[in-house]
Amino acid sequence: MEPQDATQAEPSTRGRILARFGEWLDEALAREASPPGIAAEILAEVEEGASAEPETDLHALRAAMLALSQEIGLQGRTFHQLKDALAPVGELGPRVEAALEAHERGLVEMRRVGDQAREEREAWQREAVREASRLAWKKVLDLLLDMRDRLGRGIETASSAIAARPERPPLGWWDRFLGRRDEPAPQPAEALVEGCRLALARLDDALVEIGVGEIPCEGRMFDPQTMKAIELGEAAGVADGRVIEVRRRGYEWRGELYRPAEVKVARGGGA
Repeated sequence: MEPQDATQAEPSTRGRILARFGEWLDEALAREASPPGIAAEILAEVEEGASAEPETDLHALRAAMLALSQEIGLQGRTFHQLKDALAPVGELGPRVEAALEAHERGLVEMRRVGDQAREEREAWQREAVREASRLAWKKVLDLLLDMRDRLGRGIETASSAIAARPERPPLGWWDRFLGRRDEPAPQPAEALVEGCRLALARLDDALVEIGVGEIPCEGRMFDPQTMKAIELGEAAGVADGRVIEVRRRGYEWRGELYRPAEVKVARGGGA
């Protein structure tokens, strides 16, 4: 029996072969994904050049490959030269970082010193304001306390003079015959003393309002922190060390000693 010619193959077998060849051809001609990193404009130019189907020139292709290899070698040598040139910079990296860290530490220290100086200046300014205010108040208080001492001494002196004034003798028969009456004469001294007492009370109220208080001394034990002994004396029934007389009043201002009291202290002869 003679072999069957390929042209005389069954139609079904031929169709399968053609179908498989067509599938393979479709896969071979399928569009591949664009390589990463290549711009779309370059790919478009390549596709346009491929569609033009230029004639293949092996000599031109060989010359282009030779030029490309030379360019690659030149770029390699340039890269190595650049690497050698930058090598010292890489060695300086740790030094530069250390210098930057030292600079940053210096800036931090400068800011700290600046903040501390500003706080000290503000504290000094506050203290200067307080000191100026205290000095101004001291002048006012000295003036008020001196006025209070003068008023007190004046009242005591006037009161003593009034108490020592002789009494007015009674009217005789001749005065009664003439129609004179025994009327009390006006007493301007008492009125003046009373006015001074009112002024002194108002002054004491003003001192209390600004924080000034008198130090209690008479009848108390001597306190060297708030009192100054200017005289020692004997007093019957008074124990040693007790204040028997206040010669000059002492005062506190805002909880602190402003002026110590000058007192006379008992010594000996006490009960």
